[in-house]
Amino acid sequence: MTSGTIPLKYQIADKIKKMIQTNELSPGEKVPSEAALCEQYNVSRTTVIAALQILQNESYIHRKQGKGTFVSSKKLVQDLSASNTFFGSITSDKSVPHSSRILQLRTVTADSTVAEKLGIPEYSKVVFIKRLRIIDGNPIALTWSHIKWEYGSRLLQESLDDNFSIYKYMREEFLQEPAPSPIILTVQEYNSEDAHLIGLEKGAVCCKTESTSLLGETPFEYAHTVMRADKFEFVIKIISFK
Repeated sequence: MTSGTIPLKYQIADKIKKMIQTNELSPGEKVPSEAALCEQYNVSRTTVIAALQILQNESYIHRKQGKGTFVSSKKLVQDLSASNTFFGSITSDKSVPHSSRILQLRTVTADSTVAEKLGIPEYSKVVFIKRLRIIDGNPIALTWSHIKWEYGSRLLQESLDDNFSIYKYMREEFLQEPAPSPIILTVQEYNSEDAHLIGLEKGAVCCKTESTSLLGETPFEYAHTVMRADKFEFVIKIISFK
């Protein structure tokens, strides 16, 4: 291992990263010990620790107390510029097992935010659906949907499958293709008591999206999703500069 102009810790981190990216080190596999890495790359333990910290910060690896360091599961790549819904590009990949679980389905009154997004008076009745998103067997996101009463009230009379799709329902019931508005993506602390449902501690950093879905020019659903920031990699394609 040569020092050159790039610090050794970054060189080692890059080498291990390439091993992970090429599946030479697979998800769930134990990373060689600090002592083994020191010997392999002929560097100090301090340098190896710094390299592993870089990889941990980028979610390539994670540590288990008393067991060692392991390769993390691969991140889910979400193309924000390509999908018609936030999970569209993930669920369209048949190689990635995915499902949803309905946690709540009930009538609520619209607060000021929901009322503004749906273009209805505050305190109007809306249908509320809370769903747990599961990808490859791991709960990774919670979605809250508020649907206009005239579109969603009949859902309260039906027995919905856990994998119920709002967009599919709208196509079949109203014979129109739903369209989303731009997705708003933010990063914030998640301080809700149900953070444990997606494997987070209260106060952990998460990603949040908000969007309003339209039928023609009419908004019918306002939804926001909270997801594990360590499980996603976001892609935005820039078409052109003017």
